[in-house]
Amino acid sequence: MTGTPKERLTRVIDDMRARWSGRDVVLAVNHFNGGMKALAEELRLSGARLKAVLINTVPRADDPPAEHVWSCAEHGLTMSHRQYEAWLASKPPEIVDWLDGLDPARQWEVLGTTYGEFAELGGRPAYGHWRPEWAGWEDKTRIDELWRRVGIPAPPHAIVEVDDPGLAATAVSLDRGHGVMIAIDTSLDVLGSSQGLRWVRSRAELDRAVEALRVRTKRVRLATFVPGVPCSLMGMVFDDGVAVFDPIEVITLHRPSTGQLVYGGCSTAWRPATARTETLRGYARRVGEELSASLGYTGVFSVDGLSGEDGFVATELNPRHVSGIGVRPGWPEFPTRLLNRAVQDHRPEAAGARWQDVEAAYRQVVRDTPSASLWIEVPGTDLTPAGGVSTTRVAVPVGGSSVECVVEYRPQCGGVWILGASGVAAPVPHDGALGPVTAALAEQFGVPDLRSFGEITARSTLAG
Repeated sequence: MTGTPKERLTRVIDDMRARWSGRDVVLAVNHFNGGMKALAEELRLSGARLKAVLINTVPRADDPPAEHVWSCAEHGLTMSHRQYEAWLASKPPEIVDWLDGLDPARQWEVLGTTYGEFAELGGRPAYGHWRPEWAGWEDKTRIDELWRRVGIPAPPHAIVEVDDPGLAATAVSLDRGHGVMIAIDTSLDVLGSSQGLRWVRSRAELDRAVEALRVRTKRVRLATFVPGVPCSLMGMVFDDGVAVFDPIEVITLHRPSTGQLVYGGCSTAWRPATARTETLRGYARRVGEELSASLGYTGVFSVDGLSGEDGFVATELNPRHVSGIGVRPGWPEFPTRLLNRAVQDHRPEAAGARWQDVEAAYRQVVRDTPSASLWIEVPGTDLTPAGGVSTTRVAVPVGGSSVECVVEYRPQCGGVWILGASGVAAPVPHDGALGPVTAALAEQFGVPDLRSFGEITARSTLAG
């Protein structure tokens, strides 16, 4: 085939339009986060019509418009995300009857969340459903088995019951000077965006964390905290190979007062050295090949971890489509989420996508158009500038000195979207990582209790 990888992949755009043009669809969502909004937009660009939405939460004014909406919350149903997915998998009669009233011929197609396990809903096929057997490696108390299997470094750790009287002593034994990370299992709910994680550096922080997490888990994983840039190694498994992309930064901040982690978003502006990048991509390829061989997995996945001075350590695996691939800002018409679902289901409209082309084109698009999608809450402050976008300067600490950076941001939703940063007299430190920039901006806006993993100063007192 002739042309560049990106030119060859334009066939996927045409094939998706041929597949979806004029079709009526139902979206079953927990809520309309950025990923589900992007999926709705890809469907619209591919010619589909959003006829109905099933939503677990209360609809919002900025949700994608649909002709019909059924809200669990507005019908008196209160469910966690996991309970909602199990409820849909049971094919609830009230939903099937509602859909049958709108679509008696059962011709509409259903698209669920990335955790949607139902293969059909009332006779309507699901497009790109998630397989329950893929869920096992999401559990942070199990994942170290996979790291050992494929030879990826991970921090020293221990798995203990949340009420184990020896939990504190185990935490002390794992502390190497910067405390420990606590991660809960997935026995009670589906969690993402750092919700089930705590970084603790004192006995008081440990006790508070265990008390807060006890109602959400049966077991916890205690692991040595390793300083570094929080990052994600992303790839996509095809039937005949694994496309592996460049690592991205995951903006994860922490509150020293509570040890709680705060997820801010992702950035593709981070550029570790070439040798480090290729090492990280090699780790991702090993994981993708293992997922394919052991689970028959296909589709997007991510290996999350920390990249520091002493190398990389893996912390979790997400065998599902996650945010942050970063193709959309540079190639908004390309249907990355629909392609992932087509690959998951081995659909003919994915036949035009070779893994080699996807790998090369995605990497090139992201490098040509680096982007950031991250937001921090700034309560009680009016930050609205004329024109909607503003810039400011912040001092980012680096060792005993600092680097001045210009940050571009847009106020929205009670906080600010950070659009990017550049160094004034030197490059943005930490290979362009935006975590320290984000923490510095938060402090400037009067939110002092946020720190990045680039600011590891206070020593742990767990052992004391």
